[in-house]
Amino acid sequence: MTKINPKGLSGSTLKIIAVIAMVIDHIGLGIWYRLPELGYLVPETIDAETWWSVYRLMRNIGRTAFPIFCFLLVEGFFHTRSYAKYALRLFTFAFISQLPFRYALLDLAKGLNVFFTLFIGLVTIWVLAEVKIRWPKRFIYLPGWVLIITIACYLAYLLDTDYDYKGVLLIVVLYIFHKTRLIALISGYLSFKVAMYYSSAMSLSFLKYMGADYYFPGFILSYIYNGRRGLKTKYLFYLIYPVHLAIIYMIWNYLL
Repeated sequence: MTKINPKGLSGSTLKIIAVIAMVIDHIGLGIWYRLPELGYLVPETIDAETWWSVYRLMRNIGRTAFPIFCFLLVEGFFHTRSYAKYALRLFTFAFISQLPFRYALLDLAKGLNVFFTLFIGLVTIWVLAEVKIRWPKRFIYLPGWVLIITIACYLAYLLDTDYDYKGVLLIVVLYIFHKTRLIALISGYLSFKVAMYYSSAMSLSFLKYMGADYYFPGFILSYIYNGRRGLKTKYLFYLIYPVHLAIIYMIWNYLL
């Protein structure tokens, strides 16, 4: 249950922190990572060690964003007046953002953008809520939940959305344990960490797993959410996401 605590961070503050972290992350991937292609990686300008250190720092800062967005999505689910409008808004911006996402991070980020992950996650917890209302007996709705969650995670994996099944699973866990925030965030972090480990092991890319702990600040910041909306930034993330990706693409083409 969300509690009002004026000493914590408002929803808008959390969102701004997440947006800044996300932009830094995408600049690191969309521009900084490509500097060697432009011939900037020479001792006279930037050495390889410095370049790589800055790159990893920017990407690690970016890890803060996703847990916050998932947390705020679940909070929004419990406060929205219309699940349908919420889902439609996510899907609309997922569609709008896809071309900027692919062009800005060309060959570096494949599949579908993160809005599709959030959309699938939202629809999943929406369906879970409806199932529980229609069939309130645990021995009926729990098996249904397992099936629904499995299908949703597989769909995200199949569509290769950003964070795929790991993101959907995090949203579901935050939803299930929503009444107790500390338990929700601890469970969310652990499930996400395990999913990251499994994903990295399957792809033989343990760099993904090694970076899993950099998501932890996002969970910590979510914990000190004060239950207040703060500034009216409803469309901040929706608009900034495609716009900043388009700007990154234009800067990259200018540097070329």
